[in-house]
Amino acid sequence: MMMLDGTLPATLACLAAITDPGQRLRTFTGAIVARGGSIILPPDGRQGADHWGPHQVEFSFLGILGTGATPSEALAEWTSCATRLVEAERTVRDAIGPTDELQEACLLVRTRSQNPEALEQGRRLQAALAMGLL
Repeated sequence: MMMLDGTLPATLACLAAITDPGQRLRTFTGAIVARGGSIILPPDGRQGADHWGPHQVEFSFLGILGTGATPSEALAEWTSCATRLVEAERTVRDAIGPTDELQEACLLVRTRSQNPEALEQGRRLQAALAMGLL
């Protein structure tokens, strides 16, 4: 199994490089187990009607949550959310774009990022936007 290094950009690149959907899912779930994320699966139907639990698959990894009716759907949502955060971190780093997009990127980074450099850059960019410097 290919191990992911723990950063969002590298994880996304690694997953994108795996062409087989089954292998991609196995690699991803292996990384979750190895790196301390969480996997929540709905009941499989064998427990009976009195068994409670989630109705969807949930993957939580690197601060990103992905849910879906199937593991593949949950991985697709996780990938979409992770990509959006990486793009927001890039927008904050480059500080290029319309003010509303910069503010949205700052908010996303502030509430979701675990990248200390992106958090600091987002704080500075948000302050500059508040002062009308951009």
